[in-house]
Amino acid sequence: MDDEDGERVDVRGADRLTERILRTWTEAGLDSDGRWSWPADEAQFGVDLAAGPDEAGLDVLAAVLDATPRDPATLAVHVELGRRDDTVGDRRGALERLAGYPDVTALATDTAGTAPATPEALDAVFRLYGAALRRVTVLDESGLAILESLDGRVEFSLPAASISEVRSGLPEAVRDQVARRT
Repeated sequence: MDDEDGERVDVRGADRLTERILRTWTEAGLDSDGRWSWPADEAQFGVDLAAGPDEAGLDVLAAVLDATPRDPATLAVHVELGRRDDTVGDRRGALERLAGYPDVTALATDTAGTAPATPEALDAVFRLYGAALRRVTVLDESGLAILESLDGRVEFSLPAASISEVRSGLPEAVRDQVARRT
């Protein structure tokens, strides 16, 4: 298949990946308006990190996971890296670890699905954090979102009293960007 510039585009498996991503999001709790279900008894916060360094996003993810009273159970991921990408080193190992989970599909240039939120899977997500990591959502045992990182924006849910713990673990520039949504 050719794209609009006349270049050859490899779309083998693209429909299967799209179906897998949509099925994963639905099974994991993405509701009909494209949003995850969040706990009603917690405050929701967000921070836009699109223009910042990847480390800022990692700091937010780590701080939220350290502060949440809920146990992470499942990761829903979409990485724009796959089997045929020239990814090497730690990032390649992380991609292979994620692709090793039965509910994660690795195609030529995309990897998506769900994995248990084990230390190994979380480490893989942390190593892949950056522009290629399009979406990662951490869900608790009830299927409610703890946090979601999507295209440079991190949204998360915590008891309101826990936000000071999150902010204390962040660099000042990031700390000032955290805003309460609800």
